[in-house]
This record gives sequence, C-alpha cells and structure tokens, in this order.
Amino acid sequence: MTVTSTIVYYEMSYNSVNGTVVQLVGGRRSFYLGVTFYLEIHVWSWATSISTHVSNPIFNLVVDSFPIQTVSALSRSFEPGGYVSYNLKFQSSDTLAEYAISNRSPNNLFVQMSASVSAGLYQEQVTKADAATWTFSS
Repeated sequence: MTVTSTIVYYEMSYNSVNGTVVQLVGGRRSFYLGVTFYLEIHVWSWATSISTHVSNPIFNLVVDSFPIQTVSALSRSFEPGGYVSYNLKFQSSDTLAEYAISNRSPNNLFVQMSASVSAGLYQEQVTKADAATWTFSS
C-alpha cells in the first residue's frame, strides 16, 4: 500500500513539473532611447495536482528576430488550478532593433523561460516557451 501511494505521488509530482506552461498574457511597448516591452507572463501547469514551485526563473525575449533582453525573476509557487504571474520589463538600446520593431505591426514575440521546477518528489530544470503575434497601440 505504501509503495503504491509513493508511486502515485511521484507520478503526480512528475506530471505537475512536466506539464509546465509559459504563456504571454498581455503587454505594452514603448520607444525611448531604444525599445522597452512590459509583459505579463503566466507560468502554470496543465497537469498540476500538487503545489508546484518555480525556482530562479530566467526569461528571454526576442521580438521580430531581435534579442531584446534576458531578465531573472523571483521564485514563486502555484497551486492546482492556479498560476504564477510575472510582470517583467525587457529593454534594448539597440537602435536598429528599435527602428525595425517600431516600423512593423504586428510584432512577433517569442519568450522563453528556463527554471528549476519542483513538485512533491520530483524536480527538473525545464525550458518552456511561448510565441505570439501582437499589434500594439501607439
């Protein structure tokens, strides 16, 4: 009975970690001495059945093939059916990127997160990404 319970708990832990999703939810951009993106990013799991912890996440943003910035964020946890919301600022002083991005609408965004994710008995370094095509208001 104990072995079965441990196996089930391990499977729940494994699925919670491997079901991790990164999702671009909203944002805005500004142009002043470069380009800045203010993005809301949710991290959750489609298979969460126990509390899941995201440790030392690092987010990387690329817009229209231009790398903008890599930023680190705080470690956070989410419960089943929940998510962690990150409001992050990405900026670049690259004038070529600023010119290209400002003259293109919509913009293609690609965000990638690398973090240690753990739940119960299982932990893994994961890399997850999301992409979106957005039209920003002026």
